[in-house]
Amino acid sequence: MKILAGVDCGATHLRIGLVREDGELIGSLKTHSPLKHQPENIGLHVKELLEALLYQHNLKLSNIDSLGIGVPGPIDFKHGELMHSSNLGNREPIKFRQLIESEVDRKVYFDRDTNIGLIGEKWVGAAKPHHDVLMLTLGTGVGGAIMIHGQIYRGANGWGGEIGHSYLRADLKSESTYVCGLGHRGCVESLIKSKLPTDAVIHYLAYEIASLAAIFNPAMIVLGRYPV
Repeated sequence: MKILAGVDCGATHLRIGLVREDGELIGSLKTHSPLKHQPENIGLHVKELLEALLYQHNLKLSNIDSLGIGVPGPIDFKHGELMHSSNLGNREPIKFRQLIESEVDRKVYFDRDTNIGLIGEKWVGAAKPHHDVLMLTLGTGVGGAIMIHGQIYRGANGWGGEIGHSYLRADLKSESTYVCGLGHRGCVESLIKSKLPTDAVIHYLAYEIASLAAIFNPAMIVLGRYPV
């Protein structure tokens, strides 16, 4: 049976897991992620953590055909770069694919972590029987992913599904709101991190989710706390 390697490159942690093609987890390891402060070292960290995990399970790199990697931000798929991310604070693109493939001699496939989370739910999780799904993820920031007719919707520039940066129609006072990582006020992420009472946050957030559901009319809404 084929063995797959999945990597979660978050702003805080770097996680690697080995799974069988039926979705069964073989094992995983976690360490601190250099992506926010030393992105040039991400390839070396991935290589070292992957080799340690393979060694634990008496496997070799030759047992792995490719790497699937989730990253916290929009992606330039053509050039293999991680673009400006509110969670990372990078102003210049990170040459992500090049950094990984230079250390690990394997083909790298990567996407926004929220998109991969939804693909996982579709593969072996709660979204398996559905074709139209809206996912809201809560971690360092507020993210999301959209699936339409069984396919991930990425939008014209790769920002499709960035639900956290969608604006609320609620009239929020500026002194109560938080500025999100992109410098916006009045979006979902700024609301979550605001100083408003919890019941007010729940009220406005529920209104926004209901509005999104009305727009996309998904068969299912997945709400999850995904680690970073």
